[in-house]
Amino acid sequence: MQLPLILFFGSLIGIIVMIARKLLYLQTKEMQMTEEFLLEIPNLEEVKINTLKNIKKYGFVTLVISLRLYVLSIDFIKEKTKQGSNKIKNYFHKHFPKKEKVTGSKEASGFLKTISEYKKKIDKIKHRIKQEEGIN
Repeated sequence: MQLPLILFFGSLIGIIVMIARKLLYLQTKEMQMTEEFLLEIPNLEEVKINTLKNIKKYGFVTLVISLRLYVLSIDFIKEKTKQGSNKIKNYFHKHFPKKEKVTGSKEASGFLKTISEYKKKIDKIKHRIKQEEGIN
């Protein structure tokens, strides 16, 4: 319940600040009232080149940041789920005894083999990222 209230009052303060800045700007504009208004229009090619540079730079930065956050959050979630599953397993092992299962050998289909190969490749890529991040 606290988080929605914090977000509400934070946004309310932001709106008040924006309106106050606009009012102050209008008051100072009325005081200055000059008739000269110089506007320089930059070269369109320069604007295009600078925009493309910035898009590439910030796009790469956001990609790296999002991948790092993804790997770190997945690691955090894995840790917490392992802890929770261990608690649940311990509870069930204490209160409910195991029954023996009958297992039979079955061969995996070609589709399942292909899927497992793709999964191994993805795991290798994730492992490389974790090594670079210093996780595990």
